Amino acid sequence: TVVRYSSCLALMSQFEHIFALDQYLASHLHTLYYEIRHRIIVIYFLPCKNASMTVMARQLNTTIDIFEDEFVHLIRLGKIKARIDSKNKILYVADTDQRWHPYQHALITTKQSEKLTRALLLHDSISTSIRPSNNNNVSHRQFVSNVPGNIMMDEKDLLDEGTFDTNCR
Repeated sequence: TVVRYSSCLALMSQFEHIFALDQYLASHLHTLYYEIRHRIIVIYFLPCKNASMTVMARQLNTTIDIFEDEFVHLIRLGKIKARIDSKNKILYVADTDQRWHPYQHALITTKQSEKLTRALLLHDSISTSIRPSNNNNVSHRQFVSNVPGNIMMDEKDLLDEGTFDTNCR
């Protein structure tokens, strides 16, 4: 797969002078090139626990020093969680706790369930507190005074994670 990435970068370098003629693309060309290059590096090292930087530098047609500087930049940006062995030129990917992801998912699901439950309780308390009026021209609504304050919530609270949309569109 790295061969495809290196050929992609080679093609981009080959056509760089043509891309530079585009008035809209020219000002972003350098940034786009490095973002694509950084994405290739991140994707390459994603499944690895450790990898040789010399092999990757050779495959991407660059020097090991430039490649190491790119890794330092990516680590500082937080795109790769890793450590660099500068002596042996090996990148060690930080081992994340695999229990963290299911815990985060469970926590988010619990918060969303609580918000939905509060919204349903609020909706139920409001709908039961509205009393129909005998006068058709004037609507009198009386809300139950014993609705707890912690049930009240804004509409944005329901749409916090963007998963619970109560509007049927």
